[in-house]
Amino acid sequence: MIRRSAAALLLSVVAGCGRGVCEDADVLACVDGEAVRVADMERTIARQRKSGAASEALATLGRTGRRKLLESAVDDIALARAAEAAGLDSNPEVVEDLARFRRWRLARAYVEWKARERLSPTAVRAAFEANPDAYRTPREVLLRHIVVESPEEAASLREEVVSGRSSFEEVARRANTDRSRKADGLLGWQREGVLVESLDAVAFSLSEGGVSEPTKSSFGWHILRVEGRRGGEVGEFEKLEEDVRKKLATELRVEAVDEARRGQGARLTPRAEEWIERSEAERGKASASE
Repeated sequence: MIRRSAAALLLSVVAGCGRGVCEDADVLACVDGEAVRVADMERTIARQRKSGAASEALATLGRTGRRKLLESAVDDIALARAAEAAGLDSNPEVVEDLARFRRWRLARAYVEWKARERLSPTAVRAAFEANPDAYRTPREVLLRHIVVESPEEAASLREEVVSGRSSFEEVARRANTDRSRKADGLLGWQREGVLVESLDAVAFSLSEGGVSEPTKSSFGWHILRVEGRRGGEVGEFEKLEEDVRKKLATELRVEAVDEARRGQGARLTPRAEEWIERSEAERGKASASE
């Protein structure tokens, strides 16, 4: 499929013109009487910034980046004209690629059209206020652990700590079976959902300073101590507005796709699964031969 740069999309929006029009004040370049106007380039720049590609968006801010973007637009028009003159616009592969690009652009336009009202500033704020818990900052705990091979040893070491005979750090430094012994058992800040499930549940149920009962994981038997907590707050809408907008846009796209597929009777045939499975098998064979 033809992959077009943002500049290449100008081919669908630049206005054809006579040679005289190329002298207009808003014309930046001409290719055989076809003008590239200020408005064309501004739309291209806005499209790049909207795409979310930070490197491309940054390139539009400087003189060098803008010159490259304009030169690329000119190159694309000149090359397209040359291709048409060579009759390549009737090449079956090119025709198929152009049709595929047209479908892609129409699909994108349809999603944007369906979402236009539901992504208004008022709608975005309403989505945030309807489900603020979805925008809480991740909960994290500052965690230290003792890890040994048996539950009996873990229970004995825990008693040594809670009785005050030894500090948690001393026991971790002496007994730990993993590399954390060099850091007195310190695991650092751990985000909820990242740890092994059994440890995660215990760590986030402990109060600050709390010491857990021995808990098993695939790495051994652990005693956990929480040394700090942070996160879990709902952020300010003004700081989260763009995140809310992106999340809502993703949800709306899913809705639009589902609606379009139902409306157009889209479905996969039984042969689709056969093709998918065959492709997976072929990939496996290719990997085995490497």
